[in-house]
Amino acid sequence: MGEAGRSPNLGRPSFQLHELGLFALGTVTTTALVLASRGLNRVILEVIGCTFLYSSIILVYQGAGKGLRVRFLASYGFVVWFYFAIARVIPALKTKLRDGELLALDEGIFGKTPSVYLEQAATPWLTDLMSLCYMMYLLYLSLAVVHAALVGD
Repeated sequence: MGEAGRSPNLGRPSFQLHELGLFALGTVTTTALVLASRGLNRVILEVIGCTFLYSSIILVYQGAGKGLRVRFLASYGFVVWFYFAIARVIPALKTKLRDGELLALDEGIFGKTPSVYLEQAATPWLTDLMSLCYMMYLLYLSLAVVHAALVGD
């Protein structure tokens, strides 16, 4: 047994649950894209490349200390990339849009889409307040990641 009752890592990489989940996301997305298209295209190559880069960083920076911070930042970067890449991935998957079905479901439950009811409460000052809150949330997320990366454990 190693320090504090832990068994030593015998050269095998150890992964965080979110790292495994992100790797699975990239792998499943790649598989779905390959099945949906005929041959390689830019979107498939982008997903393969980013998943490979992310996985490589996670493997190279095994261990404690700065390695954990690099892995954390790599995970954050992968999530941000995937968020923006989804605009290219969805059309490449050639999935059928379900907007009409979702609107019919809203109307079946609420009578109208909820946005019609909420229009009555909309005012310029409320719109500005909600926009400010959303911008602050995005700022908070970024600052929280920077803080976690710098402060660490």
